[in-house]
Amino acid sequence: MKRKIALLFTMIFLIAAPVMAADSAAGWSAVIRATGQDLGGVSSYNVVFGVGDVEESLSAPPAPPEYSVKMELIGADGRRLAKQVQALGDNQYVWTVAVDPRGNIGNAASGTATLIWDLGNAVPGNCALKAGKTGSGGILVGDMKAVSSYQVTGSGGNQYYQLVCKP
Repeated sequence: MKRKIALLFTMIFLIAAPVMAADSAAGWSAVIRATGQDLGGVSSYNVVFGVGDVEESLSAPPAPPEYSVKMELIGADGRRLAKQVQALGDNQYVWTVAVDPRGNIGNAASGTATLIWDLGNAVPGNCALKAGKTGSGGILVGDMKAVSSYQVTGSGGNQYYQLVCKP
């Protein structure tokens, strides 16, 4: 009887082990949306960031003729991206985000855009939003699972942020 139980546990382990390994190494992705004023042009942008088995990126489309907000990821090589998935295997993942909260439409001297996300359970560990291209401006949102939005105000041109995720 003990031998049958031991054999049963061994079989369960052999069947479950690959599933557990796949779950611990599984990739994930999330969307951040930037929403600006509805002034007749493009007023919302989405970018996708995440990690996966292989690196993957999608170039950002050209800027539309009129927009009240614009957002892109900036690759390590300086490319403007709409999607950036980094390869699994690091202790920390960093994405640089460029946000133009004013856009090129309307008469206001400055504009405000709201960044919105829902990391939920899809993202393991913790993600933070930091100010600046290098994150040197400090932490703006320390736990992006607990806080799901951030307001960006500016008078034109890009403001830079970093998404930092630690699994």
